[in-house]
Amino acid sequence: MMKKATLSVLIFSLCTMVLFTGCKDKKEQIPQESGEATEETGSNEENVVEEPSGEGKKKRVKVNGKDTEDDSVAEFNKKAKEAFMAFAGDEALCVSDIDETDYFRKGNRYSLSDIIDTYLKLENQYSSDYPVELYDATYAYIDCGMDGMYELTVNLNYGRNGYGDYGQRIYLFKYADDEVHLFADDFYGYRSSLEINKYGYVTISGSGGASLYVWDKYYFDKDCNRVYLYGVNEHLGMEYARIPKYYIRDGYNRTDYPDDDYADDDDDEGYEVYAANYYECPQVEDPDADFYELFYKDNMYAFLDGRGNPARPDRDMIEFYEAEGIKWYDYDELMDMLDEHEEELGVTDRIRNGASADFASLIDEGILEHEYSRSDDEAEDEDISDIVETIHVSDVDEKPYISSLADKDHTYNKVTLKQDSCTENGIIDDDDWFRRAGFNPPGNNSSDDKYTYVLTGDKGYGTMTVAEVYDVGTDKLLYRFDFSDLLYAKGYEGNDFVDRGVRHCFITDNYLYVSLYHRTYAESCPDNAFLMCIDINSGETVWVSEPLTSNSNNFVRWGDNIITGYGFTDEDDHICILNRYTGEVTDKIKVKKSPDYFAFVDGDLWVRTYSYDYVFKIQDSE
Repeated sequence: MMKKATLSVLIFSLCTMVLFTGCKDKKEQIPQESGEATEETGSNEENVVEEPSGEGKKKRVKVNGKDTEDDSVAEFNKKAKEAFMAFAGDEALCVSDIDETDYFRKGNRYSLSDIIDTYLKLENQYSSDYPVELYDATYAYIDCGMDGMYELTVNLNYGRNGYGDYGQRIYLFKYADDEVHLFADDFYGYRSSLEINKYGYVTISGSGGASLYVWDKYYFDKDCNRVYLYGVNEHLGMEYARIPKYYIRDGYNRTDYPDDDYADDDDDEGYEVYAANYYECPQVEDPDADFYELFYKDNMYAFLDGRGNPARPDRDMIEFYEAEGIKWYDYDELMDMLDEHEEELGVTDRIRNGASADFASLIDEGILEHEYSRSDDEAEDEDISDIVETIHVSDVDEKPYISSLADKDHTYNKVTLKQDSCTENGIIDDDDWFRRAGFNPPGNNSSDDKYTYVLTGDKGYGTMTVAEVYDVGTDKLLYRFDFSDLLYAKGYEGNDFVDRGVRHCFITDNYLYVSLYHRTYAESCPDNAFLMCIDINSGETVWVSEPLTSNSNNFVRWGDNIITGYGFTDEDDHICILNRYTGEVTDKIKVKKSPDYFAFVDGDLWVRTYSYDYVFKIQDSE
C-alpha cells in the first residue's frame, strides 16, 4: 500500500535559477484577455464595484477584493508607470522593503545604478582579469494577483569575458505611498532559467548536474507577498525505482542501503525519481545540521520507468519505506497533489496559465545609461562593415569534408602522446593551473605573436558567431568571418540548446583554424563539435573535421598536428590529433574527463580536464 502524505510536505531544490524566455526587443502592452484590466480602461469590469460618491467623498473602486481610493485604477497605473520609469532612469530612488546582507537594508533608498554597482563591486572584489559587467537591463509590467494594478519587474543580466550568461538577478517593485518600493529579488545563472508571467507566477528551473533537473514554483499575490508553492528534484536514469540514498535518514552512513547506480547508456530502462516538497529547502550554515529532520523527512516521492509509465519500488524497498515513514505515490497522484496544493494557496488556472511577462531593454530604449559590454561590441560591429569585407562561411552537407584546396599531398609528420602523469585536481582551481602553466585562457579575446582574435556576434548565452582578426601591433582589423549560417545543423533549426558557436580560433600559414560546438549532449544534435580550416584570402572552406572532435576551450598546433579534445557527461572523453592539412583525425587518446585547456610547458603538453590534470610527452610517430 502506498502511504498518504499530509499537506505539510514540500520539495527540495538544489538550485535556484532561471532564464527569461520570450524576451522581446520592443515593449508591448500586456496582452488583453476578456474581463482583464487594460491600460485604457484601468478596470476589470467583472470585478469592479463602485460606491456612491457624495460631496467630499472620493470614489472607491474595488478590484478583485482590493480597495483603492485613487480616482481609478487607470490613474494609479499611470502614476505607477511614471514613478517606475523615473526610477529606471536613475531620476528617483526606490525604498527597500527587504533586508539582504551586503545588498539592501530595509528602509534605505537606492537608485537602479546603485543596485547594479553594488552587485558589480561584490563580484569583482577578488578578480580584475575578467571583470563582471552589466550586459543588459530589461523590464516588464506585471499584475501580481490580478488586481489590475501594475508592478515592475527588472531583470539585470551580467556578463564576463564577453559572455552574457554569467548571472542574472530579477527585482520586483511596487508603487505605494507615492514611492517605488523594492519588495523581492532573486538570482539565477548558468544552466538555469527563471520564467515569470504577467500575473507574478514564477518558475525557476535548471540542471543541478548531469542526472538532476530541478524546479521551484512560487507566485506573488495581490499584496505582493511571495507565496512558495512547491519544488521538485527529478533524478534521471536511475537503475532502480528507488529513492536516492542521500534522501534517506543517515543516508551517507548507511551500509544496508544500495548505492545510487545509474542505468547503462544503451539501457532504456532507466528510472526517473521525483522528490517533491511543499517547503523551500532551508539555508543552514551549520555543517552538522540534520537535513533529514529539517527537510528530507517531508519529501514525497514518485517513479517513472524508461518509457514514461508510473513505476513501483521493489517489495523490500516498499517495506523499508513503510517502516521509515517515507511517503511515496503514484506519479500521476503526486502531480495532482501538487496542482491541488497550488489551488489551496490561491493559484487559479488563469494565474498559472498567464502569458509570459513581456520584457524590453531599458538600455535599448534609452531609459537607463550605464557602462556595459554589449554597447561597445555593437558600436564596433557598426563600423567594421565599412572597413573590411565580411567573409560568410557556409556549412557543408557532410562531415568530414575535404575540398580540392586541401594540400593532401603535403608530407605529414604525425606525433603521438605518451602520458607522463595524471593527477586529480580541485575542479575549481583553474587559476592555479593557469598560473603554473603560464597560460592565459583565451575566452573571447586571445592573441599570438601576430594576431588578436575577438569573438563577437553573440546569439545568446555566449553563442558567438563572428571571428574578427586584428593586427596585434596596430589593432587594425584585418579579417572578419561570419559563421551565422552554421548556427543550427540542418534539421535542427530552432531546437533548444543546439545552437553552435565559435569557441576558439587562430591563423597559421594563411589558414584560419576554428572550432564550433553546442553545449549539450551529442544525442540532441550529433552534427556538433568540429574543426574547420578556412583560406583567409579566398574565404573558401578547405576542410571540416568529423563531428564530436573538438569542444575544448582551446586547441593547439604542434608542427603538422592540431591537438584538441572532446567530452561531455556520459559521453566518451578523449584527446584528438588531426592532420592540419586535411583535417583527418589520426589519433584519439582516451582520458578520464573531458579536456578543457591545452598548453605547452617546457616541451610537454599539459591538459586540463574537468577533474584531472595530465602531462604528456610529445613524440614523433614511427
